[in-house]
Amino acid sequence: MLKASYPNRNKITNIPVFNRTFHRRPILALLAAFAISAKIVVVSALRHQTPAFVAATAAAASKSWKSNHRGFATAIYQSQSSSRLYSSTNSNMASESSCEKIPKNLRGLFGGSGVEGMSNPLMNQQILDLLPPEKKASLEDVKVLYLGTATYDIATFGEKQTARFRDNGCQVNSLDVAQGEELPKEAIASIEDADIVLVSGGNTLYAVDRWNHLGLVPHLRAAMERGCILTGGSAGAICWFDSGHSDSADPETYREPMIAQYGTTKDDDDTKDESSEYNPEDKKEWKYLRVPGLGFVPGPFVCCPHHDKTQSNGLLRAHDFDEMLLARARSSKKSVLGLGIDHYSAFIVEGDNYKVYVLPEKPGSVSKSNDGSPIFDVDDDGTPKGIPGVWLKRVLVGDKDNQELVVEAMVCPSEGKLVDLLSYGGDNLPGQANIETDDNQGAVETCRKENPSGLKL
Repeated sequence: MLKASYPNRNKITNIPVFNRTFHRRPILALLAAFAISAKIVVVSALRHQTPAFVAATAAAASKSWKSNHRGFATAIYQSQSSSRLYSSTNSNMASESSCEKIPKNLRGLFGGSGVEGMSNPLMNQQILDLLPPEKKASLEDVKVLYLGTATYDIATFGEKQTARFRDNGCQVNSLDVAQGEELPKEAIASIEDADIVLVSGGNTLYAVDRWNHLGLVPHLRAAMERGCILTGGSAGAICWFDSGHSDSADPETYREPMIAQYGTTKDDDDTKDESSEYNPEDKKEWKYLRVPGLGFVPGPFVCCPHHDKTQSNGLLRAHDFDEMLLARARSSKKSVLGLGIDHYSAFIVEGDNYKVYVLPEKPGSVSKSNDGSPIFDVDDDGTPKGIPGVWLKRVLVGDKDNQELVVEAMVCPSEGKLVDLLSYGGDNLPGQANIETDDNQGAVETCRKENPSGLKL
C-alpha cells in the first residue's frame, strides 16, 4: 500500500467542513502542514475502473471507507500506474516573480454550471456584490452584456441566464457574434459600456475561437483592465482561464444540433442547465478536451466546471480531469495546476483576492471522514453525496526523467490570495497559452473541423 501525507484539517478549520466556513489562514500555513501531518493510507483506481479510494488512520476506519467506496481523501491520491508518491515536502514554493502579474482591476465570478448557476438569485447577488458602491446603489444604471456565442446566440439560453439581472432592474443587452465574418457595428461600444460581461455555458472551444477570429479579445481584455466584471458558468467560466476541461467535443453541443433542438422552441424550464446528463441506457461516445481560454485569470490554471457531475459520456468529470492533468504533465514535462469547481459552486476573484461561494442546500463533492478531514464523496453512478466545493489540484514535475507523477488535491480554502494558489503549483509551471503537440491537441483540431467557427486552421 502507498503512504501519503496530508494536511491536518483540524489545524485550519474552526468548524466541520459541512458548515462551509474555514479559518482565515493563508494557504502557506496550509501547505506547511504537509510536513507535520499525520500519515494515512491512500489507494486509488483509474477512472475507467470502479472507483475505490480508501483512506484510514486506523484499521476500523479503513474497513468503513472500503465498504463505502468513497474517500477520495484530502490532499493526495495517485493513479494506479504510479509506484510511489511525489512528496509534497520536496516541492519548493514558487517565488513571487514566477507567478503571473495579477491585474488589480480583475473582478469576476466563475461558476460550475451555466443556466443552473446564473439563473439562481443567490449566485446573481454574488455577482452584483462585486460592483462598486455607486453602481450597487443604482442597479437600474448597471449595464449587463450577454455573450451567448457558446450556445450560438440561441435566445432561450440568454433569457434564462440574464433573468435575475432583469429582475434586479439592470439593463441587459446581447452581443450576437456566433455567425458572420464581421463584428456588428455596435460590438466595441457595447463592450466599452458594459459593467458586467456574462458569457453563456455551451461549447467553449467554438466561442473562444469565434472571439479570436473576429478580433473581440483585445476589447474584452480592455474591459477587464478597467474593472468590468467577468462572469459565467461552465463554458462561461472556462473561457476566462488559461484552459479548461471541456465537453466541446460532444456532438450534441455542435452548432447545427443545438440550433435544431433549441433554435425555434422556447424551453419553459428556467433552471434546466445546458450541460448534458448521463443516461446509462443511452451512453454517448465522446471525450473531454483541454481547450484554450482567454487567460484573463492569471496563471496556467486548468479550470474544470461541473467537477462533481457525470455527463452523457458516462465519465465523472472529476476523475477524467485528474487523468487530463496527468496527461498534460507527462506531455509537457511541466507541473500542472487545476481548479475543479463543483456544479453548485463558484470561484470569485477581486483583484489579488479570491473566495469560494457555494449555493446552500445543494449537493456537491465535499464530505468529511471519520476524523473530520475533507473527502471527495461522489458515488459510482455520479451522485454527489456531500456539499459543493472547489478543489485545488496539482501535478508536480521535477527534473528526473523517470519520475512517477501523481495528482495532489485539496479543498480550496474559502478565501485567500491568488498568488498563494499559484504558488501551490510549484516552480515548474508552464507559461500561459502553452499548447503541447499531443493527442489532446489533435483532438482539439478535429473538433474544430467538425464544428467550424470560422477560425483559420
